[in-house]
Amino acid sequence: MRRLAALALALLAGACMKMRIDEAAVFDPVVFDSRLAQESGQVMQGEVAFRSEGDWSSVWRSHAANYEFPKTPAPYVAATVEHGRSASDDGGLAWTTITHAAPSNTLIVRCGGNASTRQHSGYHYAMSTVPYGDVLMFDYPGYGETGGKATPQRFQTMSDELAPLVREKAADRRIVLWGHSLGGMVCSELAARVPETSAVIIETSARNAREVAQAWTPWYASLFVNIEIAPGFGDVDVADALKGFKGPVLVLGAENDQTLPVQLARSVGKSLKDEGVDAIYTEFKGGGHSNLIMHPDFAPTIKAFFAKVTGH
Repeated sequence: MRRLAALALALLAGACMKMRIDEAAVFDPVVFDSRLAQESGQVMQGEVAFRSEGDWSSVWRSHAANYEFPKTPAPYVAATVEHGRSASDDGGLAWTTITHAAPSNTLIVRCGGNASTRQHSGYHYAMSTVPYGDVLMFDYPGYGETGGKATPQRFQTMSDELAPLVREKAADRRIVLWGHSLGGMVCSELAARVPETSAVIIETSARNAREVAQAWTPWYASLFVNIEIAPGFGDVDVADALKGFKGPVLVLGAENDQTLPVQLARSVGKSLKDEGVDAIYTEFKGGGHSNLIMHPDFAPTIKAFFAKVTGH
């Protein structure tokens, strides 16, 4: 709202505005709360849910009471939660795995949004993912427990660390990459580095930074706004990264997305199809940027996609 007000004032004054896409516009680092982790005994808040069916139901219902999850808990998944950090000169990549008690032939890598960390967002991402395979999550540079600063350059070195980590945890199993918001771009870039990836899910995301800037600019101000993309941000393009990808791609759009307007997700779906990618675009009527798990069509859509990927 403040952005819209500033643009309106600029128009009244006859001025030309500049919209800059840089670290401040894209990244919103969340630090690791060591006190919370110590008091709760959990690196990932909610990880106790995997200890027993009772814990699973209790944690789920506590989130449902805050209108974050549907009222009825998903079926219990017995799993082991493990945390670690890769060694590197940049401070290392902090990761979490959720491994089924029964062997799974699929590893799902979750790439989070621009304000997400394993500690605060991991449980939410896991609950939509773990029914379909083991899960790998990680903190971005400058976020949570991962070292370094949130810059395009550090994100590139993160990718150098992430690709071998994914291969190590997958251990020749099927790999599915699932990115939400900013994570849609991160997972698309990762797919280019890990070409053996079987499938990709892009949830309420965008094709590139320029399209985001254009979507954030009101139509009546478009002629008065100069869009400037900082070095490093203009290089990322989902369609380019997934060009030639042989597996299926599921693109999820939310009709009422107030963060990344739905036309951005539509553009991702169209651009991938134009590139000849096996892309499926699904839009959730009334859905928002981060609450698709609440939509009645969400679970059936994800289940059908994984059935396509796994063949059963």
